[in-house]
Amino acid sequence: MNTQNQSEISIGVDVGKANLDIAIYPLDRYFRIPNTREAIQKFLPLLKELDVKRIVVEATGRHEHPFVFACDQAKLPICIVNPIKVRRFAQALGIHAKTDKIDANLLAKFAATMKPESKAIPDKQSRLIKDLLVRRVQLVEMRTMEKNRLQIMPKELHSSIKSMLKILDKQLDSLSERIEQLISENQEWRMKTEILTSVPGVGKILAYTLLCELPELGSLNSREIAALVGLAPFNKESGRMNGKRSIRGGRPRIRTIMFMAMMSSIQCNPVFKQKYEHLKAAGKLPKVALIACMRKLIVILNTMVKNRRCSIYVLVHDLYLKWVFRTGICMMDTSDFLELLRALTHLTSTQLERAQHHIRHHLQSDLLRQSLSDHRDDAQFVCPHCHSVHIIHWGQSHGLLRYRCKECGKTFNQLSNAAFAGLHHKEKWACYAQCLNDGMSLRKAAHECDINLKTSFLWRHRFLRYALTTSAKKLCGIVEADEVFVPESFKGSRHLERAPRKHGGSGHGTPPLVPVLIALDRYENETETVLLDKSYQQIAPVLQPLISRGSVLCTDGNQSYIQIAEDAGVIHKRLIISDKKRVEDEVYHIQTLNNYISRWRGWMNKFNGVGTAYLKNYLAWFRVCEQKHNDAKSWLFGGVKIFTNT
Repeated sequence: MNTQNQSEISIGVDVGKANLDIAIYPLDRYFRIPNTREAIQKFLPLLKELDVKRIVVEATGRHEHPFVFACDQAKLPICIVNPIKVRRFAQALGIHAKTDKIDANLLAKFAATMKPESKAIPDKQSRLIKDLLVRRVQLVEMRTMEKNRLQIMPKELHSSIKSMLKILDKQLDSLSERIEQLISENQEWRMKTEILTSVPGVGKILAYTLLCELPELGSLNSREIAALVGLAPFNKESGRMNGKRSIRGGRPRIRTIMFMAMMSSIQCNPVFKQKYEHLKAAGKLPKVALIACMRKLIVILNTMVKNRRCSIYVLVHDLYLKWVFRTGICMMDTSDFLELLRALTHLTSTQLERAQHHIRHHLQSDLLRQSLSDHRDDAQFVCPHCHSVHIIHWGQSHGLLRYRCKECGKTFNQLSNAAFAGLHHKEKWACYAQCLNDGMSLRKAAHECDINLKTSFLWRHRFLRYALTTSAKKLCGIVEADEVFVPESFKGSRHLERAPRKHGGSGHGTPPLVPVLIALDRYENETETVLLDKSYQQIAPVLQPLISRGSVLCTDGNQSYIQIAEDAGVIHKRLIISDKKRVEDEVYHIQTLNNYISRWRGWMNKFNGVGTAYLKNYLAWFRVCEQKHNDAKSWLFGGVKIFTNT
């Protein structure tokens, strides 16, 4: 028995319009007092005498406010909980009866068992702003209803409706002025409003709503804030059922206003416009794409409030600090710099877009310098000619450090034997790394970086050398493996290994299929290999060394895997679709792999066919793009690594 819970005193308060029913657990005491300020003030000294751990009340709209505010002023641990959670708690206990006394005792048991956390109660000014915003929403709804009536009602009633619209417009203007006045008087709210409205597409109403309805903004991580608003998709899987992920719960008022704000953002904000178009091009429905953009917006706003920086402020400030650190020259004092930052808030959306473009260009240039610096600190340089480790610094050239080998006397730079060796236009590498991270086509990447199409092709496969080195070295747990077949292609080849096919001819037949082995585990470790055929002799040397002891190998009906699992000393699960055997013991399946292959095929459609000689590069490219930690800097850092075998 948990004696600690027995010693802690929890209080449940069932709130009614006229009375408050109070139960004290585990003392088994019960009180009923009028729901008035005078009665509450007389009762609070009794609660202070007890060592109360928490006081729980249900959110009833507004009837609980006098008691909650009085407890907060008296510094008592007051908690406001969702009535749905309490009702489900009662169902779990098998309590079906409902009276005021039963509800009060239930709340006390809920407090003692679930131990809800106390949250800060908003101050009087914040509560007033929230009430004004709620009232504004009500007036907007009334105005919309009157406008709809104006279209369907007879002309004899139009004068009455127009008079009502004028009154509503006047009330809305008055409320907006009052809200702005209160915001300007609160320094914390004013600062957060400036941060939120610095994002193109985020207006004052959305900023005020977030500050009122979402006080947790800036104190949670990205996943928590998205789930709290109701923008995080949840899985819906059970047994053989594999439903679609969907959003649910959260705070609907915030979602409604964010939806309308996002409709504006995809028009004026280039970041969300690009993401929206990208998702639609990937086959997402327009509404699904909007929800995904809304989730990205709330995550960005949460980060900005947490760091207390405006969007354009972040870019400019980081650039300025990097310049000072690199040159040692302070271009302006602190007051002048802050004045520059404040001036940026008055720019139009087009001007902000141009400013971000120029700043992003400089930041991308700095990414390469950072990658070179990080590689210099982490790497143990060896001579690319004789592989000696006895090297010394030998100046620099074209912005790259050079070294000299003491053994052979030859010199080399940071990029010798690296993926980027011999490539020009270093200032554009970061931009191209971002294009690779976004999965752009050759022509689109060439246009984005202002380079030749042939240069784009050369850079792509140089960059992808890094991707080839990031495949999983070991697979553990439940391992899924299968082959995927791709039509053989000689796209881009100057010399064919067969007779060329002519258009309009007959009897060409279908091109042969190239098997590709893809294997992954449930820890997001993937590997892939292009094979000559799907025989045991081809699959075993690749797959068997990757499987860890104690793993479970899940495959289809290919009999080659039977011997591979036996040689590796692991359990083998054969899942044959023709036998209607997709899942075994509710955990063993290859659906994770099938989903991965399906995403890869959809991702490959944008390239309009890939030559078989380059197929492994595209497999590795997709794998790296699927990794959450991947970004432009990781591509650059991978490219400047020294590969002695390339």
